[in-house]
Amino acid sequence: MIQRIIASLFLVLPFVAGAQADRLGKVAAIVQGEIALDDPLTKYFPDAPESWRSITVRHLLTHTSGIPDWEGATDLTVAIDLRREYSEDELAHRAFKLALEFPPGSRWHYRNTG
Repeated sequence: MIQRIIASLFLVLPFVAGAQADRLGKVAAIVQGEIALDDPLTKYFPDAPESWRSITVRHLLTHTSGIPDWEGATDLTVAIDLRREYSEDELAHRAFKLALEFPPGSRWHYRNTG
């Protein structure tokens, strides 16, 4: 259940409902105590790459995770086709192929990926 919530927050909502619904969903899950800001991403995605081990939910919410935006990806195993639907697992495994742009928490950069 929690992995589904995180997947929605982290991967799905930016594509489905836009930024306002994205923020609302994130806030609702945190207020309800289902997700802690300092939870590591790997609590919900144990298959995440080693380089992602220090990323927290807080990093995702504050755009300081270092995960690059996949919207400009040229690698077809990562690029997202906005004309089709993806499962949470498909989106997560595509995102896992992205190398971090910077160490988590060291910079801010807005992106839809995280």
